[in-house]
Amino acid sequence: MAKIVDPDQLNDATEIVVSTAAKTIQLLVAGNLNDDSPGKSSGATVQAVYSKVKELWKSNTSYNKLSFPFDPGAADVGAKLRVINGWDWADAQTRDLLRDSGWREEKNNDEYISVISLGAVDASTVDQAYYVQVFGFDQTTATFDKKGELNEGLSVYDGSTAGDYRDFLKVLLREPAKLYAEYDLLNEQDLLALTYQAYRLPLSNAADINITLADGVIDASTDFAAPVGITYLKGNTFGT
Repeated sequence: MAKIVDPDQLNDATEIVVSTAAKTIQLLVAGNLNDDSPGKSSGATVQAVYSKVKELWKSNTSYNKLSFPFDPGAADVGAKLRVINGWDWADAQTRDLLRDSGWREEKNNDEYISVISLGAVDASTVDQAYYVQVFGFDQTTATFDKKGELNEGLSVYDGSTAGDYRDFLKVLLREPAKLYAEYDLLNEQDLLALTYQAYRLPLSNAADINITLADGVIDASTDFAAPVGITYLKGNTFGT
């Protein structure tokens, strides 16, 4: 199954569930909708979800008694969306299924960007990209939800100072025996801060033809024993 771009593929109470009691919109891995790797070819676009909910509000009298969940005046629903009027996504799985757009959840002041990678990943169901949201050599990294080419939401703000990651994002793809790739989003695109929208960035890898031996062979070989080694220096603007 491919990424859903047609709202007709989102069926009420199958792929999409509206709870008027909880005021939530939920996406389910069912029917036409899947959450497989890579992210570029699964899930549903925010535009498709928006359009489907708009159709439901026109036709279902149980739903349209309540205020509409999304900002219909958003400048570009296909790139960013506001969830308003006390509504929210139902769960983390729903957020994991959203594609092609960032969003802001007004209820809790949460902001998510959409990270979309450009270029081919060598093994799109195996190779795992990861990211760091705080500048520094010793900061915590985290893996993306799906492997391969990226297209998924990432939390950059949760309404608190401690959960504000709008000032830094580096995405990395580093697999054994393959060419390494990394991208410093704000620096490369000359951004002052991230906002709840889609960001596209180059990220690809391929086999490194300079590597001819597997890690296990190198580890077991006496040819690579001491004094062969690597020393890492932290910092910048080094002189000789």
